[in-house]
Amino acid sequence: MSYASDIADQTFKHTADVAIDSTDPFSICKTYDYGVKRVTMPNSTMGLSVRTNRCATIFLSDNLTDYQELLVLLHEVGHCRMHKNDSTPFMRSMMVGGWIPRIEREANEFAVRYMVDILKAQDIEITTTYGILQYFNLPESFNRFVFL
Repeated sequence: MSYASDIADQTFKHTADVAIDSTDPFSICKTYDYGVKRVTMPNSTMGLSVRTNRCATIFLSDNLTDYQELLVLLHEVGHCRMHKNDSTPFMRSMMVGGWIPRIEREANEFAVRYMVDILKAQDIEITTTYGILQYFNLPESFNRFVFL
């Protein structure tokens, strides 16, 4: 299990303890008092998180599909939970391909692990990496972020 997966599991459990629906990523934001705003962004930018005076705000592109919004929101929550001293400038093209900076990799791992926790909470049994990627419409390159 990775650091990001552990934090995702802790976040899911805490959200389940205090929120009505821990499978709704917006419940996480309410639980941790993260602001969420939908804004117009360039096509290459899907979301970002900014922390000022210990307050975190997540900005989501207003032209995301439902699956993209889930991924980007969970990715940015991952930054807010794990990288509290950083503001993330952007997430370009879902950071797929070759080398990925550590904080982006951890945020991707957090997002995918939280998605797996959602499946478990909804009693949806998918036991393969490919099945998880397909269910959430994730690119194949995200297979490196799935830990079952």
